[in-house]
Amino acid sequence: MLESIKYVCDRGTDGIKLQLLHVLKGTDLARDYEAGKFEVLGFDEYLDIIKSALETIPENIVIHRLTGDGAKRDLIAPLWSADKKRVLNAINRL
Repeated sequence: MLESIKYVCDRGTDGIKLQLLHVLKGTDLARDYEAGKFEVLGFDEYLDIIKSALETIPENIVIHRLTGDGAKRDLIAPLWSADKKRVLNAINRL
């Protein structure tokens, strides 16, 4: 993720959106997750990445989004992302 951010920032972009991977019911990604083919980020791990991203992104680039959330009824993982207020408050404390 950080390498992608560096790449985009080095290309003269005006804005960037950061998005957490969500595993949603009924998707190919959900089947792969349930089969144990990958793990999702933990809360602290995500915060570490966001902190590094904020340190990497130049001040002249607009950050349009720091996180996102999937529909709670469809969310399989990461379940901590369903508490968007907690996530945003933690980001504000970085």
